[in-house]
Formats: sequence, C-alpha cells, structure tokens
Amino acid sequence: SLIFFFLMIRRPPRSTLSSSSAASDVYKRQIVCLVLMAALVLIYNLRRKQVNWCSDSLVSITIGVVLGATLHFALPDHESDFQFDEPIFFYALLPPIIFNAGFTMRRKNFFINMGTILAFAVLGTTISTTVIALGSYAYSHLDSSALDASDPLECLLFATLISAIDPVATLATFEHVGANPMLYNLVFGESVLNDAVCVVMFQALMSVGSSVVWSAGPFWHTLGSFCEIMLGSLGCGVLIGLGSAFVLLRTDNLRFEQYELPFLLLSAYSAYLLAECLGMSGITAIFFCGIIMAHYSYHNVCRESQVSALRISSTLAFLCENFVFVYLGLSLFTFQLEWRPGFIAVALVLCLLGRALHVFTLSWAANRFRPTNRQITPAMQVMLWFAGLRGAIAFALALNMSSTPNKNVVVTTTLFIVLVSTLVLGAAVEPLLHSFQLTQRDVEVVVLGEGLELSEQGEVESPHQEVDSHFNPRMAASVLETPPVPPRPGGMRSRWNNFDQRFMRGLFGGSGASLASQYDIVDPEGQFQAEEEKEENLASSAAGDREDIDVGRAVAVITGDGRSFL
Repeated sequence: SLIFFFLMIRRPPRSTLSSSSAASDVYKRQIVCLVLMAALVLIYNLRRKQVNWCSDSLVSITIGVVLGATLHFALPDHESDFQFDEPIFFYALLPPIIFNAGFTMRRKNFFINMGTILAFAVLGTTISTTVIALGSYAYSHLDSSALDASDPLECLLFATLISAIDPVATLATFEHVGANPMLYNLVFGESVLNDAVCVVMFQALMSVGSSVVWSAGPFWHTLGSFCEIMLGSLGCGVLIGLGSAFVLLRTDNLRFEQYELPFLLLSAYSAYLLAECLGMSGITAIFFCGIIMAHYSYHNVCRESQVSALRISSTLAFLCENFVFVYLGLSLFTFQLEWRPGFIAVALVLCLLGRALHVFTLSWAANRFRPTNRQITPAMQVMLWFAGLRGAIAFALALNMSSTPNKNVVVTTTLFIVLVSTLVLGAAVEPLLHSFQLTQRDVEVVVLGEGLELSEQGEVESPHQEVDSHFNPRMAASVLETPPVPPRPGGMRSRWNNFDQRFMRGLFGGSGASLASQYDIVDPEGQFQAEEEKEENLASSAAGDREDIDVGRAVAVITGDGRSFL
C-alpha cells in the first residue's frame, strides 16, 4: 500500500475526469481503499492467530499513524488532502455504526439492564462532565493558554465532548475472549446511549451561549433544550421505524423482495436526516429507529432480505469504524495541532477521575435494586471504569466546536486522549479480563425447535437472533446473560406485551411469537410441542401448494395476532 501510495502521488494524474482536482480525489479514494484492505488483511491474520489484545481499532489507528508519518516527513505538500472531514463523518460514517448498534442489539438483554444503563448514560455522563468542567476551569486560571478562564462555556463544551465514550476496542476484545455477558451488555448499552446524551448536551450548550453558566434562566433553557432534542429525536426514530414496518407489512415480498432491503436501509437513513433537519440528534433517532425496525420491520420481509439486512448492516458498520480509526491516526500528523502538555495531563487525569466517580458510585447504588445473582461485582466495576475509552465522536465534536482562540488546543487534547485510551487502555483489556476471571467459553446450545435456541443459562433466542449470531460477534457475545423472571401480571412489561399483541402487531407486524412465551423455558406437559405442531398445521393450510413460501415467516405472522395475512 505504501509503495502504491508513493507511485500515485509522484505520478502526474491522468484521468478522463474534467479536472486535475477530481483526478486527485480519485487517487485519494484509491489510497484509502488500499489502506483499509491492508488493515483487513492484518486484522484477519491477528484473529487467526488469536492475538486478542490487539483490537481492530488499534490496528487501524496504527496504520493511520504510519501513513500520516509518511505524509508528514516525505510528502508534506499532500498532508491537507487527508484531513478529517466532519461532514463525511457525521453523514456517511456515523449513521451505519449507530444503526447497526440498534438493529443488532439484544433487546431483551438491553432492557433487562435498562435502569442501570440509563443511570450510567445520563447521571454518569452528568457526573463525569461536571468533574471535568470544574477541573478544567480551575486549571484555566493557572494556564490561560490552554482554556479561556473568562469564558466558562469553553470548559463546559470540552467536558461534554470528552465525556463521550466509544469503547469499540473494549467491545471487540470482549467478543473475542468471551467476556461476562452482563459486563458486555452494560458496557455496550451505556456506550450507545452515552454518545446520544453527549451529542445532545453539546448541541444544547452550543445553542445558548456563554451566559448559561452564571444565571438560572439560561440553565433551565439548556435543560429544556436537552429534553426537547432528546424527545424529538426519539420521536423521529420511532415514527420512521413504525412507518417502514407499516409499509413493509403490506408488500408482496414473495414477488418483489428486491425492493425490501433498499427501502429498509433508506428508511433508517431518513430517520437520521429528518432529525438533523429539525435540529435534533440524528444519533438518537437512528439508534431507536434501528430498535423499532428490529422489532417490527425485520419480521415483515422475506428470509433472504432478513439475512442480507443483517449482513450489510454489520459489514458497513465494521468498515466505517475502521475507516474512522484510520483517519484518527492520520490526524496526528495532518491536523494543525497545538500541544499543551500540562493541560493534556490534567485532562487525562480528570477523565479517569470522573469515570471512576460515576462508575463506582452508581454501581453501588444500582446494586441496591438489582437481584443478588445479578450484582455488579467489584471486578466488573473496575472493568466498567477501564472501558470508558474515548473515540471518534469526541474528536468530531471537538472539530465542530465553535471557533474560539483555544479550539486547536481542545482538538489536540481530545485527539491525544482518544489515541492513548485506545492504544494503551484498549490493549490492556484482555489481561484484566483474565486476571479478574470475567471470561467464559465453550457454551453449549440446545436446539429446541425450528428457529428457537436455548443457551446454557436458559434464555430462548428468537429467529432474528439465531440468524445474526452466526456472523455478528457483537450479538453472539451478549446472548448468555441470566434471563429475568417472567413478566409480573399487571407490571409494566406485562402491560406492554398485551398492548403490543393487541394493537401494535396488527398494524406493524413483527415477530409472531408471544413476548411472554419466551420466558417459558420449562415445558413439562408438552404444551410447547403442541403449540408448535398447531402453528405448523396452520402454516401448511395457509400455504397450500405453493412451495416457494417461507413457512417460518407464515407461522410468525399467523401467530402474531390470530389473523392470517401472508
């Protein structure tokens, strides 16, 4: 890749394109493709040799640093051609990553830990932001060249963006070594909601100006903006997700299946764009749109489209993640950086301190309400603290920060913290997991019937989960957490199950299996088998002599609300 890079840079561009700048853009894209291909080959060999401590993001960042150093020392005139582009990041690279997180998420495991995840994502982010903001503001009085002491908003913006965690390296290591499922679910759940919270907080602060710090009126205005953006973004995602399910349920997917997948993907992206057009958070919108689509839209398309949707979503997210980390490594040499070693050291300590304060405090509080068999142990708390890596979202927010005299200082500090946390802390995850004995392997899966599986800890997996766990390690790593007790009659889960079955399924489709039945693991009287045989008979009679019909999907639709529509 480096040899080809030199040849392409040195050789005058010859292209059928109308301008030399367009031809140069083609060369740059070719170089990026070659770099990503080299990263994939290297990652593959590391995985084949089970070098789990070296995560995918670490490999991509290292390759980006090597390429950036080559540009800086050998071809300084071309440094500006490879700078980090915020619009490309926010509108091309970030949406696939966030959508895949919501679309392939284990919804049961996520909502089992919903209270703890919300506490970490909202209260924890607030605690971390407060600690970093106060520490940065105090340091600004000692070194005015780092941050402006007369403008506390600058400290608040820096604290908000640097609180955005992106533990891609940690989650990748969790997947490869088989980390404790509850630990994985907590880290994953917090990370996706934390990003949304930080982006919304950043937007709210940018909208009110510096007076927010010193008066009560702007404070309540900021809080109101936060709630407005969060709820509006949630509404955009849910609206688009339900709309796509409504349309897909009424399509003839046996004859026009080639149109399902494009419509599904474009609907998800439109949720992101709609939220951005309305001044909301596209991250929040597309994440919840992915959850709604996985619950309804996914089950309204044919089997081939289901498999294709999951594979394309996972592949795009993987490529975008590695692309982003390559550019982060490049930015170390291609961006105009202003180094303030004292402030960088203080900011790094503040990040660790704020993370420790919110993890250990909120874990102690959460354990007061969690059952004894699902307590967050001290070893898990240390890993949660260690998993608070910073990533591309923090760097992108720093680039989008309003123009201030110290913007380059903030960008430099953020980039350094991102690289150090990914390269150093990310590489130490595997040894810590083994030392704390937080890994498990050799899980046996018992086949119960067509489309249903039972993990060794007794959790029934849906057909959606069965398909994607074969090729999506993010989902396979989180399937084993101890299931909750059956929904309590009259409780929130039971009421939602009844509402979903009575009203939502008829309008928006979705999985035909009753949500309550997934907890009924033990079947001493053979009721499970009888129901399965009944559903197969219904599917056979509905299908008739048509051999090309998807029987599994026919069963799902018929058992959803008792009506037969294929």
